[in-house]
Amino acid sequence: MNGIKFLSIFVLVVLLLSTGITAAMGQEPPPENSANEGHLLLQPGDVAAFEDERSQDQEAVVVQRTVEEYFDAKLQIRLGKATAATLERFFDQANSDGREALRREAMKAQGFFERTEQVGPPVQDGSVGVKIEFERLMVSPLTFAVREIQSYAILHPTLGKCTTEEVFDHILHLVLIGDLWLIVRDDYFDPGGDAMLARGNFTALTTTEVPDDLGMSPDRRAEVGVLPATVYVYNRTAAYNYAENHWNDYNDWYEDFCGSGGDCANFASQVVLAGEYPKQWSGSYQWWYNHNGTQDPGNDTWSTSWINVWYQKLALDYHYGYFTGSANNLKVGDLVYMDWTGDGTWDHVAIVVVADPSGGNPLLDAHCNDRHQMSLSWFGAASNYYFRVYDSV
Repeated sequence: MNGIKFLSIFVLVVLLLSTGITAAMGQEPPPENSANEGHLLLQPGDVAAFEDERSQDQEAVVVQRTVEEYFDAKLQIRLGKATAATLERFFDQANSDGREALRREAMKAQGFFERTEQVGPPVQDGSVGVKIEFERLMVSPLTFAVREIQSYAILHPTLGKCTTEEVFDHILHLVLIGDLWLIVRDDYFDPGGDAMLARGNFTALTTTEVPDDLGMSPDRRAEVGVLPATVYVYNRTAAYNYAENHWNDYNDWYEDFCGSGGDCANFASQVVLAGEYPKQWSGSYQWWYNHNGTQDPGNDTWSTSWINVWYQKLALDYHYGYFTGSANNLKVGDLVYMDWTGDGTWDHVAIVVVADPSGGNPLLDAHCNDRHQMSLSWFGAASNYYFRVYDSV
């Protein structure tokens, strides 16, 4: 597949093993009577199998080809060009973890195609790029990080032909059985897909209008005289540029919360700030991020509303906008809040980068997973809440 770049896996494995990195990392041996018992696993002491450079190259090619074909197979199912059975050959089905991973991935890949068929916009074509990284490494089972970048050409009913992207960071776990490397686990963060999987269907449910008690309407604000002393104009172009520049290239001026609950609200706050609306340092609805005079995010502090979806919507609704009942009303730089399962807990927020006033299906950027110009309907949340940022305050 064109455009796919790989790092050599086993050359690094040899180097790490030869320097005793397994012991340095404090890695414990596999538990006795594990689900993998009886498989021909690569043990930390089995360096001899990789002493020959030609053998190293051959094994690296096998693993690289396996990973490449696995991600391509998932893509083909998403495009409706293959069935879920295509994935069976990649998993260790003698292992309970492998069987569960196969079931999950097959259903999610098939569900993506079904959701696209039902709610659109239709996919014209797609491609996947895979980059193997070594953020974490174990030898038994072989464990490494993989970044998957999926690109789709879609035919949006009102916006025309568009290109969207999704980025997933995986930790893949493979075991060697005979001469085959098979997957026992594929760990990655996909709250939207997992929520739809848990619901047992992949149909985008009807959207839910926000109750009136979630914040003051524009008319109510005027009635009570909430008028700031200084007029600020929301720079939607600047908000758009920031979202497009940092949807997957994180601004290192800010702390990254992907590993501690999610970075979506942090990203949305940065976008609104880039749109030239000021931080709110005092009062009941504070909304701020403080760099504390240094360039090291480790020294930063922030308000809960800056990084938490629920508290963010309270603060932004009070200061900078209001909720509307239709996605048709959204402009570039506005926000969409999402409840994955419909249980009343708001789980996610994304930024509108391409509005769709006639079709109500705008394109969104978001963090964790990093998503670029992804159609609202593709997120598949049980409930969506549409936030209009004021043009000026």
